[in-house]
Formats: sequence, C-alpha cells, structure tokens
Amino acid sequence: TDETQEMSDPEPKRSFSETCNYGKMNYWDARYMNFSSPFEWYCGFADIEDIITRYCPKDANVLIAGSGNSLLSKDMCDRGYSFIRNIDFSRVVIDQMKMQYKKYADIMK
Repeated sequence: TDETQEMSDPEPKRSFSETCNYGKMNYWDARYMNFSSPFEWYCGFADIEDIITRYCPKDANVLIAGSGNSLLSKDMCDRGYSFIRNIDFSRVVIDQMKMQYKKYADIMK
C-alpha cells in the first residue's frame, strides 16, 4: 500500500516547491548553515568502493561536482587517492569542509 511505501522510505518526500529551490544558492547556504552533518545523496563510499577502485587509479585527478558535505572525498583520501577537487554551489559548505578537513588540504581542494 502507499502507507507501507511511505513508512519504508528513508528520505521524506520532497514537495515540488522545495525541489524548485535546488537551483538557488540561498537555499543551499541556508541548508548547510542549519544542517551541518554529512549527507550522502545516493550512497556512501563503501557502497561503491569496488567500482571506484576498479576504474579510478589512486593517482587520478578526481572531480566531485556538487560535493556538498558528503564524506566521499574524505573516504577516498583515507583510501589513498592523492588528488581530489571538490566543487559546490554553496560557499557555506565549501568553507565548512575546508575547516573540517584541514589535514587533507594538500590532497583535497
């Protein structure tokens, strides 16, 4: 039933008006100011590690577009990846990640 489906969904349903805000920088800045804990949109590194290690050498230049505050780049650094570039729409999350992961500054930009 629809009720069962809703109870099993890990993510709450997003309203159309909320998803329309995804293209607005102030939406993302506010989101990261209010919710600073890491968020993985699809899955974490452990879920795709086999695929990444098969197709992406550890010395490859890696671009993570729309990185947000995902742990993907940190987890890749921890596994030996040596050059990761993160980009995101929100200056707030970029500044948060720079502060949180200072020890990775030579690897993760």
